[in-house]
Amino acid sequence: MSGEPVWLEVSVSAQPGHAIVALSGELDIAGTGALNFQMSALAAQGCTRIVVDVGDLLFCDASGLGTLIEAAHRAVLCGGWVRLVGARASLARIIRITKLTRILPEYRTVDDALADSGASHPVTTG
Repeated sequence: MSGEPVWLEVSVSAQPGHAIVALSGELDIAGTGALNFQMSALAAQGCTRIVVDVGDLLFCDASGLGTLIEAAHRAVLCGGWVRLVGARASLARIIRITKLTRILPEYRTVDDALADSGASHPVTTG
């Protein structure tokens, strides 16, 4: 890399009954405001079933993880959920180690995340 900062890009695709939020770049303290804004806007619109595609996320620090947890708690309080798709091994490992798999379950595909109508069943990644 050139040593220049990698910014977070947040893309939202709202569908009837759910939304897909795609993240790319780095989710650190510099990007949490943008993500929190988008997730809060979805909640304000009544969209509480949110799949977050983190496949293009290069890095996620504690503040980024905290923002995802906050969004998940907000969604659960309104009867919804936040589910992750495509977590790289490093992020999936942190979620497992910190025992956050119930709050932020990870799935292989968006379709898998949307199809799970029962309790969260996270993917085990290596």
